[in-house]
Amino acid sequence: MRRIVDTMNRALLTRGAGVVLLICLAACYATAYFNPSLFPGFEANGPARGWLTWTDQSRYLTESTAISRLQLNAASYFYPIGYPLLGAAFVKWLPNNAFFVPNTILIIGAACVWWRLALRWLNPILALGTGIVFVLTHSWLVSQTMIVPWNTIATQFTLLAGIAIVIGIVDSAAVLYLAILAAVSYIIRPIDAVAFAPLLVFATMRLPSWRLRIGRGLAGLVLIGLAVGPWAVLTSCCWDSGVLRTRSSQPKPLGSFRIR
Repeated sequence: MRRIVDTMNRALLTRGAGVVLLICLAACYATAYFNPSLFPGFEANGPARGWLTWTDQSRYLTESTAISRLQLNAASYFYPIGYPLLGAAFVKWLPNNAFFVPNTILIIGAACVWWRLALRWLNPILALGTGIVFVLTHSWLVSQTMIVPWNTIATQFTLLAGIAIVIGIVDSAAVLYLAILAAVSYIIRPIDAVAFAPLLVFATMRLPSWRLRIGRGLAGLVLIGLAVGPWAVLTSCCWDSGVLRTRSSQPKPLGSFRIR
């Protein structure tokens, strides 16, 4: 029995097994995506159905469509641009399901990061079993948070990647990688970028010298500033004397965008 278990563990660590597992995951995700009762269908010009009747999901799609047409304006700008930007590349081919491809990629990426983390404490069989049991016992939670399009699907991946970096990389590169992930998270869902603060502090303070700590810390702040700065300028254009501008149904210049 031990030889069988050892053989299975070694097999699960091979590249071929990894590819098969990822294909199975993608197939399961696609099956769950296209079959729930909330699936909006493929009719681009038909009545809104499924999760497209929800405010967030309809606005994600509206913003992605506007970005793909280079027509982003006050009538179509609702949320931070990061997540709608992911769907903009696919809205032409999947007008009601523009986020299916990017979400699938994000889920696969999150699964890869989780797998590497799990293998630090569990053997491959236990890690795979833990993942399967979690999905089966939390199917409703998974369907509501990872099948229905939400911008948190993207930040779940970036946060998992951040944890993996803190655990797996102990040199100064960790600070820079974390700063990049924080910047990406900021333009997707700013509040989630806050979770990178303790990770960045920890990664910076464990560097061997104050010269490295200060240098890498400043470099990380610059990288984050590349996201925060332009976003702050855009946000400032949307406020008038500290009061959020009223959204109009008519297209307006960039300065009248409404931030949600």
